[in-house]
Amino acid sequence: MTMKIQLVISLAALVVGPSLLEAHGKKHVHDEADMTISIDGKKVVVDFESPAHPMYGFEREPKDAKEMARREAAVQKLVKEIGTIVNFDAALGCKLKSHDVKPLVSQDGDHGELEATFNFECKSALKGKGAFVKIAPFFPEIKTLDIAVVGDKQNSYEAGKNGVRVEF
Repeated sequence: MTMKIQLVISLAALVVGPSLLEAHGKKHVHDEADMTISIDGKKVVVDFESPAHPMYGFEREPKDAKEMARREAAVQKLVKEIGTIVNFDAALGCKLKSHDVKPLVSQDGDHGELEATFNFECKSALKGKGAFVKIAPFFPEIKTLDIAVVGDKQNSYEAGKNGVRVEF
């Protein structure tokens, strides 16, 4: 993560406030997930965190090959569909350049989290543009997606089953 994005995230904590960013990554509610979209010129970092259960049905290491396959399928679906889950305005020409998915990060021994980071590069600057964010068609057990946008604008959004338009 570049120094500028780290600075923007730090400043966003002051602007957006503790309600979203302090809770981001600390709560564990099975039908809720968190997303931070960080904008730096033509680069976008999307951080996603969810309890593992709504992603693939359990919050521990897989017990057998069937569970391993279910977890891997969920990870592959997330990677494949992230450009549709976060549907950038077409004119921006955003393309996924890299990703890092951790399918099970233990929070307290009993509750596991899935954490992912996606790096996009766009052909046009994102200032004044936006994206439509909708996760329900891909992971229907997630009822609420809390979204923090950090960059020139700092905003927070909540996407239910119908999704939400976010502005950069």
